[in-house]
Amino acid sequence: MPLKLVRSDSNAALWRACSSRFLDELGLHAGPDEYPSHLWLAHRTQRDLLLDAAEERDLKGWLAPPFSFLSELPALFGIDRRPIGLLTGRLLVSRLAAGAGREHGFVGATGSETPGRGHMVDRALSELLPEGVMPAELASALEELGGDDFTRRRNAWLLDTYAAYVEHLETTGQFDPRSIHSLVADAIDGGALPSALGGAGRLHVFGVTSLRGRTRLFRALAAQAGCEVIVYLPSDSIETDVDREGAVASDESGPRDEWEALAASVEDLASRGSRRAPKIQPVPDAVREAEWVATRIKRLIVDEGARPHEIAVIARSGRDDTRRVHDALRRTGVPSTARLRSRLHEVPALRAVLQLFSAASDEWSWTPLSAVLGSPYFGRSIDLRALDMLASRSRPRGLAEWLEGVDELRAEARSERGWILRRAGVSEELLDRTSTDLALFVEAARGLTDSRDEAEWISTTRGILRGERFGLRERV
Repeated sequence: MPLKLVRSDSNAALWRACSSRFLDELGLHAGPDEYPSHLWLAHRTQRDLLLDAAEERDLKGWLAPPFSFLSELPALFGIDRRPIGLLTGRLLVSRLAAGAGREHGFVGATGSETPGRGHMVDRALSELLPEGVMPAELASALEELGGDDFTRRRNAWLLDTYAAYVEHLETTGQFDPRSIHSLVADAIDGGALPSALGGAGRLHVFGVTSLRGRTRLFRALAAQAGCEVIVYLPSDSIETDVDREGAVASDESGPRDEWEALAASVEDLASRGSRRAPKIQPVPDAVREAEWVATRIKRLIVDEGARPHEIAVIARSGRDDTRRVHDALRRTGVPSTARLRSRLHEVPALRAVLQLFSAASDEWSWTPLSAVLGSPYFGRSIDLRALDMLASRSRPRGLAEWLEGVDELRAEARSERGWILRRAGVSEELLDRTSTDLALFVEAARGLTDSRDEAEWISTTRGILRGERFGLRERV
């Protein structure tokens, strides 16, 4: 059956059309099977809006709900192959790329066996896997490019790596998660769509805005004959004449974009209500920008009677701008809800692991070592007074030198000069504890300064995160 597009420059109008048509088609049918329609959604918020709309119609609920998330497509189509892990896949591509690189004359300047570290090739695989490009198809396409000797060897390197990777996945019964849309397209080509949708005769798709990585999937949807497919897409404003039903027909000849090249028909919805031009407010810096936004929102609430939940702030970034506006609203007394994001290396436990590696790479010099030993994530915190005194007298490098230095302080504490240490708050008891605790840390940190390849570093890091060396997991 043909694939149809419904487009609008208003996301609200698109959602109203999708949800109302879908619910109208379902009626009061509660399942668990023989639904007339099915709906694919991209985000949980769309599911929540759908359930709100169903509740407004006094629907009591569905047995085996007739909607799915795009992330559920593997289960929906019975794809039971095991996905290859991110790190496992990356290491495999790196190893295969190294072998193919040697064969085609690509070896690093220092004799490295991993040209480009492998994941340079992985980016190309991210374009090939979602569209299900087979190695034979890639070979045919690359032959047409021609080029000089370097170009041909580079293309052969890519082709051999990709072919070996695909063959490995087939042999082991695995799949790369990036190829899921291609696998679903294979299932659709094989006639699996009606059974995956429980016999529904119409499929609505909402939340997909780009064909990137999905071209083959939607070609399969457009070519199958068991179900009508309607895709709801946002579009730029198009000057067209509105008919009596509120839909518009384009006067243009030929497809406007790649979506319309797949579609049998296009329906453009007229947006409801007037569209007001945005007001642009120049500001000298980000701090005063946040203050202006907070003040404007306060005036909307106090002077114009707007309710707080009717106001949304769309920020440039979820890490800096969202946090800045959220803090400004809190200072002005305006209640707000925000999703504040942090980078992974800002998470305290992960930052502590990075500090551990940083200290090891710096040969355990005083500043990074003190940050690690003072952390609660690596065993009992060590009193740093003795080590601080040692650092003030010399510049130990390496954990062995720190242990030797503590032993020298212990000997000094028992000599006639012991009063100097005691006056600084470094007693024999403190030095004994420091020596014991530091020896335990040295044993746990053994080998962190050794040279390793990428796979060994990943294994070591996993062990630390699992708590094999420092008991990190328990302390987290």
